[in-house]
Amino acid sequence: MLDEINGASENSSNHVHSDEAATNHAEENGVTTNGVLPQANINGIKNGVEDFDAMSDRQQQEMVETLLNRMDHHQLGNVDGYIKPLLQRDFIVLLPRNMAESVLSNLDARGLAMASSVSREWRNVIARGSLWRKLIERHVREDSLWRGLSEKRGWKKFLFVTTEQATLLIAIAQGAKNRAEAEAFRATLSDPIWYQHEFYRTLYPQIQGDIALIEQNWKTGRHRLQRINCQSENSKGVYCLQYDDHRIISGLRDNTIKIWNRSNLQCKQVLTGHTGSVLCLQYDDQIIASGSSDATVRIWDVETGTQLNTLIHHSEAVLHLRFHNGMLVTCSKDRSIAVWTMHSAHEIDLRRVLVGHRAAVNVVDFDDTYIVSASGDRTIKVWRTDTCEFIRTLSGHKRGIACLQYRDGLIVSGSSDNSIRLWDIECGACLRVLEGHEELVRCIRFDGRRIVSGAYDGKIKVWDLKTAMDPRTPQPSICIKTLVEHTGRVFRLQFDEFQIVSSSHDDTILIWDFLNADPETVANNAVAAVEPAESDDDDADANDNHMEVEEDEGAGPAPLNGGPAGDGADMADDFMPQQGGAHENGPHDADENNDSDANDNGDDEAPAQQGYLPEQMDYHQPPENNLLAQLEGAGPHAWPRNGVRDLHRAQRQLYDEVRQVRQEYPPLEQIIRLGPSDRNAMVAERELEGQVM
Repeated sequence: MLDEINGASENSSNHVHSDEAATNHAEENGVTTNGVLPQANINGIKNGVEDFDAMSDRQQQEMVETLLNRMDHHQLGNVDGYIKPLLQRDFIVLLPRNMAESVLSNLDARGLAMASSVSREWRNVIARGSLWRKLIERHVREDSLWRGLSEKRGWKKFLFVTTEQATLLIAIAQGAKNRAEAEAFRATLSDPIWYQHEFYRTLYPQIQGDIALIEQNWKTGRHRLQRINCQSENSKGVYCLQYDDHRIISGLRDNTIKIWNRSNLQCKQVLTGHTGSVLCLQYDDQIIASGSSDATVRIWDVETGTQLNTLIHHSEAVLHLRFHNGMLVTCSKDRSIAVWTMHSAHEIDLRRVLVGHRAAVNVVDFDDTYIVSASGDRTIKVWRTDTCEFIRTLSGHKRGIACLQYRDGLIVSGSSDNSIRLWDIECGACLRVLEGHEELVRCIRFDGRRIVSGAYDGKIKVWDLKTAMDPRTPQPSICIKTLVEHTGRVFRLQFDEFQIVSSSHDDTILIWDFLNADPETVANNAVAAVEPAESDDDDADANDNHMEVEEDEGAGPAPLNGGPAGDGADMADDFMPQQGGAHENGPHDADENNDSDANDNGDDEAPAQQGYLPEQMDYHQPPENNLLAQLEGAGPHAWPRNGVRDLHRAQRQLYDEVRQVRQEYPPLEQIIRLGPSDRNAMVAERELEGQVM
């Protein structure tokens, strides 16, 4: 026990001696035991700092470098952590407010959201500068989708107004009953700017969600369908149309122009004067220009419907027209293109006639640089707008060209070879061939996002333009959706970001609304795509031969995609170019096929029952599986309606081809032997053409 006490005493004594030694060592080094410098050292450091302040910049830098060189790695790391924040500057806070707003206004929505979370100061700059509102306004100015959506959804009224007006409008939208109540509410706001900021910051993602839903509707085919039954008394068919937010103007086979009210889809005016089918039209805020199978172009007052002028130049049906900026271009079945100068609605002078096509000119389009025309001779020709000088010919389609649109250096054309082609107008190269339609591609339109086409197969196809322009994209992925609702040939369509408006031989106008879509339309379209409704017009446009898609003389017979040739006139009506204007550029023309008087008698020509097939025909198939055998036994009216549309098309095609060949090459000694009944119309047509050519 005593030893333990003595040991503890010795340890305590050792600790005391050790602490004293440490204290003496620290004091020798100028540091107290509690880590505080002695007063003398502190005074020395103060004097050293004063001396440092008196040094020049270079001397100060050398002094710091000397001190840093004496530190170990750990000390340098601590110094670095201290120096880095000193070197950072919040430039947004330091800049003048207008400059800070200008910098942040260049951010997109994601960048603006991230900037708002940086600091309170940044968020304040964004709010004070109304940057969310300015971002929305920029999109509305630059993007037609945003612009159209702002009008249709009603939030455009919150844009391009003063700060005071914006506060009142937002207050009314959020519950204020009138302006007085909105004024009273504004007076209670401590800061109206922040009130507006929160509204526009919330509005932006709502708009993005709306846009995403519209795009999804286009991809899935979800839409709300509205139908206008034109109720033509005699000849049925809507050859051309054009629309805006208030009206639809259509040209019909019964020689009339009908104007429909968009709000209730009722016909509010009928314009009469043409003595033939109205095949093409275009209107602006002052006039309507229409072309007809009576070979005239007529000018009408768009508000009153009064006929203002009649242009007589073409010797045959006017198949298409376009006007813009005081210039009118028309084309005709007479193979010519007429360029007119429009001084006024009453004064329109013929400026130049362009010739060069070897068949009917089905469609024209132009801008300030080029005039583009397409013909039944299978070519597209390019002319200079100012001098009307011929530039080049684009060749590639295997059959006559029925429709075309040109804008921003790109030409998109559709043909009776069932294909769509994309062309570079500057070099004349074919950039892409799109295939998918089963019959003649009658109408086509495109904008910056998509191509929409309509064909004699009764289908409307939506294609992705961006992927179509990429040569690496496989063909099946380009077609986004196929829409099937028309029960007859699709003659004409026009579309914008929210809708397609189409017309057909079935005497209807359909409005496909992708903005206010019905959920059940996706399933309905899927069923319709499998079993499309058969047209109730079994004559297959027997009298609509007004658009020529093949060469005249020297090119062999012009195979029809439906309808007998009647009296042997050119196929202008059935293959009339179907081009229309995109809605985002204002009202555009709608071209339609030309109805020649000889064929436009309104009566369905009954198919011949006997005598038009060669007697020496040798059938290698059982009668029920051989199309020619069925044709010999009965005309189109007797064919069964079993929903298998390809069989019906092939039968109808064969019937039309045999009649055409009979007229062109009597007597016909031999005709092809057709294979199984499930061959589609295109195969039957090409086989027959190969035999008679």
